[in-house]
Amino acid sequence: MQQQINPHFLYNTLTSIKFMVQHGSNKESEEIINAFISLLKNTVGNVNETITVKQEIDNLKDYVLIQQKRYGNRIKINYFIAPDCLEIQIPKLILQPFIENAFFHGFNYKQKGNINVLVQMEGKDLKCEVFDNGDGMELLDKFSLPDTKRKQDRFSGIGIRNVHERIQLIYGKRYGVEIVSQAGEGTKVQIIIPIIY
Repeated sequence: MQQQINPHFLYNTLTSIKFMVQHGSNKESEEIINAFISLLKNTVGNVNETITVKQEIDNLKDYVLIQQKRYGNRIKINYFIAPDCLEIQIPKLILQPFIENAFFHGFNYKQKGNINVLVQMEGKDLKCEVFDNGDGMELLDKFSLPDTKRKQDRFSGIGIRNVHERIQLIYGKRYGVEIVSQAGEGTKVQIIIPIIY
């Protein structure tokens, strides 16, 4: 999984940093470098299969900061994380691919919008949702997403099926990913896993 970090994302991020430095944006350069170091440390450097919700959200925030520095703030990310969920263990990189998909696929027609991340307990389960008010789509099944020509600029090759299959492998068939989307209205991804500290 960790070997799927896309080298194009690395090259493009470093190129963006170089551009900022050349144009005297020292504060922005420092912010993106710190986020980049933290993201690499926590994804490539951390060999654990699971991390806390807090660590996953911190990784998301670093990823989003890098993308917004490169592409602008037309897409806002909002986080709604229940405080009692922060120390729950989840598989690493289960939310980031869905933020990435929403960021790059969700707003091709609509010029701006919101992506919301919600994490809360529901009975004995942890419910994680990523939902946006973007373009939406017609799904062939609950795991499909359209192909894109922009794959070279993405953080990883980790897809929806990969996340779904990893969750079922770790926790069993009762858990996994479901996607609901409607063209013109947006997309909602729901991930259900057991609560484990």
